[in-house]
Amino acid sequence: STQSRPFSHLSHFRLSRAPQSFVQMVRSAALLLLAALPAAAAFLPLAAPGRLGVARAPMRGVSAPRPVARCARRAEQGSVQLRADATDGLMDKIDAEAFEILLQESDEPVVVDFSTTWCGPCKLIEPQLKMVAMDYKNRVRFVKVDTDENEQLASTLAVYALPTVAFIKDGKITMRVEGAMMAGKIAEFVEFAFFDGSKPSGVPYT
Repeated sequence: STQSRPFSHLSHFRLSRAPQSFVQMVRSAALLLLAALPAAAAFLPLAAPGRLGVARAPMRGVSAPRPVARCARRAEQGSVQLRADATDGLMDKIDAEAFEILLQESDEPVVVDFSTTWCGPCKLIEPQLKMVAMDYKNRVRFVKVDTDENEQLASTLAVYALPTVAFIKDGKITMRVEGAMMAGKIAEFVEFAFFDGSKPSGVPYT
């Protein structure tokens, strides 16, 4: 009976009877949510511990992957200077020619952040990399390469996911990891790649 269910009349409420302004508000909120989903997806965490996200690079005219550790144009030694792009001095922004020189001349291990400005996960990993760079200052060099500005280099090195973090030792890329990571996980890979540390778990690498 109606007396035993004093709120039963609420089940018969229809959206068509709601005020028109309320219906429009709900509809507008739904449209805004749908529009925001693609941007929010770049920041969704992955299942693996220590990972923040990964974006696929929309490379144009990309050739088949090649395990090459040299860029297409060989730079004359000493002709190009590495140029600092970070005011804190923790990471240098370099181009393809400077990358080649780095491979030839660097006596210290190097961590390279392949990223670009539009990539959400790239923005997440940069401060994490700088934290690790501070901890390994004077032991490991940290640099970054903008793949939009150096498409040929990214293609040659088969960098198809952003960010891609490459570890260079003795002039060769010995390991790479795709996707953003927390500082602790990056440090684990630095120890594993350069200082005979334990093998990191939970994050795939090649």
